[in-house]
Amino acid sequence: MLALTLALSAIGVAFVAHAKADTDPCAGTGVVFANDTGTFNSPNSTNSLGYGPWLNCSWTIKTDIGKRIHLESTVFNVQYSALCQKDNVTFIDGIYGNHSYGPFCGFKGPDDVIVVNSTAHVLRVIFQTDSKISATGFKFTYWIIDGPLQSKYARRQADLQRLIGASPVVRIRSLVNWSGNIRVRTLFVVTPLYLEQIQFVIGAVRFLKLKVRAVGAAHSWSNLFPEEGNVVIEMQNVTLRDGTRIRFNSVTPWTSHPTVTVMAGVTQGELDNYLEPLGFTIASGPGIQDATIGGVIATASHGGSFDEPTISGYMEEMRVVDGYGRLRHFSQRHNPDVLRAFRCNLGILGIVFDITLQVVPLAQVQFTKSLIRLKSLLDPNFLETTLKGNFFITFQWVPFSSGTEEDVHGFLTSGKVPASWESKNDFVLVTVANPIDKPGPPLPAVPPPSQNITNVFFNQAIFAHLVQSIPVDVTVPLHVAIREFSSDQLSLRINDTGIVIRDTSDFSRSIEALRLLAAEVDVQAHTLGILPTAFLEFRWHGITDCLLCPHGIQKQTTESSSFTSALGIDLIAPPRDPRYFPFVNKIIKTLTKRLGARLHWAKIMDEVVPEYVEDLRHSYGDLLEMFRRVRHIYELDREDIFVNNLMKTVFFN
Repeated sequence: MLALTLALSAIGVAFVAHAKADTDPCAGTGVVFANDTGTFNSPNSTNSLGYGPWLNCSWTIKTDIGKRIHLESTVFNVQYSALCQKDNVTFIDGIYGNHSYGPFCGFKGPDDVIVVNSTAHVLRVIFQTDSKISATGFKFTYWIIDGPLQSKYARRQADLQRLIGASPVVRIRSLVNWSGNIRVRTLFVVTPLYLEQIQFVIGAVRFLKLKVRAVGAAHSWSNLFPEEGNVVIEMQNVTLRDGTRIRFNSVTPWTSHPTVTVMAGVTQGELDNYLEPLGFTIASGPGIQDATIGGVIATASHGGSFDEPTISGYMEEMRVVDGYGRLRHFSQRHNPDVLRAFRCNLGILGIVFDITLQVVPLAQVQFTKSLIRLKSLLDPNFLETTLKGNFFITFQWVPFSSGTEEDVHGFLTSGKVPASWESKNDFVLVTVANPIDKPGPPLPAVPPPSQNITNVFFNQAIFAHLVQSIPVDVTVPLHVAIREFSSDQLSLRINDTGIVIRDTSDFSRSIEALRLLAAEVDVQAHTLGILPTAFLEFRWHGITDCLLCPHGIQKQTTESSSFTSALGIDLIAPPRDPRYFPFVNKIIKTLTKRLGARLHWAKIMDEVVPEYVEDLRHSYGDLLEMFRRVRHIYELDREDIFVNNLMKTVFFN
């Protein structure tokens, strides 16, 4: 190892960079000015290909004992991953690493600067990367502060650690959700291992009158996260005392089927890997493999069969740490009213500890992908036959997928999509999974169109990606098929707004909604010359016995009880595309007014639906009061420590 030390005796600062050799990308990347400040950046900062794979770089900033170091990011773009498990930057505070901040990843703009204030006279910066995607990297500026740092966050961190004890360690971190539309600069993050540590955190939060919420893979677009200066509990490492994270339960005298008990931080991928050798699976689980079971149930997300619920509907028991730090146990057998609330709990009923779910034998399914025209999907007879005849099915419509080279030239000439293009002729990707002994009805499949068309819309690139492997017809285990249903397979950050329309057995309300969408896309394309969505995804779920699930039970006073299924619509667009917002807002207003559509709790963006609080109150009505009543009667959070600003506004105003 080559050690490079630059001593600045005038201010007593030393900057140390460690490198393997001159050929090591980490070598010589630090820069120190001959005064009381300095800057340094990631390797290969001028390389358009990014910083590169397999890096393990470190820089150490030292000053005199009694002084402190202030560091800020001026540029920061490091590959994003859930919990920053891939490429990341971590800050180690003190000679002995008394405190750590991070890991950090993702993009940090001018309004989301990383700020680190050391509590000692030594600060070490560690940059690690994996073998895959690179980004442009970072640049940090630091300067020396005379005297001890006594910021409110440093004091609060120290108070939390004193009350919690030695473990878990309280770290100061920022939070950025998967899509990048939610950013919280300063949070106190703990990663407990056992129940008792969660209870210690709850006690400390109550004493200091803070707020606390659990976080999973941060796949929500909605502001369900804690606000600045509050506490986050990461659940991914929590186990029972014997190290167990997942437990299979055989049939008992009071259950007619086996179940599996999982810690809330277990991911869908982890659960799949556990259940597959046992020959079981969740009938309608998430396709996103890093989604946590606790997070999926908190927002009633995922699924794709018109007569099966989302994963929340399979929950039969659960344990939760309440606002007093007590471990509470509730079951469908003894507390159906509580389970009805917990199936979409939004994190305000406590810190869910573990969950027991119904499982089914792992079947082999015939998994197919094919194309149909949108006009087929708008046919009531086709829709009813197709939905009732297939177990698991999803439709993805990409506007302008039927566009020809002539249509492209017409757009380039006039700035508007020509009248020769109609949305009903667009292609829809149909993804289907059926048990091999129960094939579904034939689809009016059409061959993929030519891809040799000039790209003028982002949609065209999306469509090319979606159909690159068409057709598909293979036999695979059910959980493998379900993975392929997820739009997360695109590996793109996207805007997503979700709405749900509950329907009757003839799917007439679904047909009306689909026709309204197609008509509005035509209007936008022909009059404004824009395609405000990259694609639209349609999937159906069964009605769930759940108070706040978008596909849940009806309001008690005003709605029909004849709903049998629910259409979920995802309106997906590239991130930060302002043309998307007014279009989606108009669609939501129309579908809410005409069909009683409900917003999906995990898929609400402030910019898209400014009045979403009123929309939520209207669409859930007296169900909100029923939810509040469960929370009050069972004394789950008397001091509102789990309630963030969004939940406070919706539920308590």
